[in-house]
Amino acid sequence: LLLLLLLFLLLLLLLLLLLLLSPFLPKPTLSSGVKYPTLYAATNSSPFNCIQRAHQNSLETFPGVMLLLVLGAAVNPRRAALAAIGWGLARVVYFFGYASGNPEGRLPGVALSYAALLTLMHLVAASGSHLLRGHSL
Repeated sequence: LLLLLLLFLLLLLLLLLLLLLSPFLPKPTLSSGVKYPTLYAATNSSPFNCIQRAHQNSLETFPGVMLLLVLGAAVNPRRAALAAIGWGLARVVYFFGYASGNPEGRLPGVALSYAALLTLMHLVAASGSHLLRGHSL
């Protein structure tokens, strides 16, 4: 039960992390002249577009990561939690690298994100294998 509470707390902390990145959006929105509900500026090179894409991409991948966390934690909760924390930190690196205005700045965050995702996928496979062999959770 304690482990489930800790995983739930981790899910909330990762969601909070994504919410804490959102205040970086209004200033570039105002300076770029993009009016709501328009998602992107007309020019692809706009710094606003980089910030918007970084935030939107993090929001798009969040549900999948959380599903992998829950499924991977069935057998190995510590590794799953560490991988999810790694994903959260990688998203911060990704966000600020992309928000620099140079799309190439996101690459270290991409590499770290994929490392965390692959770890979570491995843990899900291990959980499935564990169940297929007839073991209980």
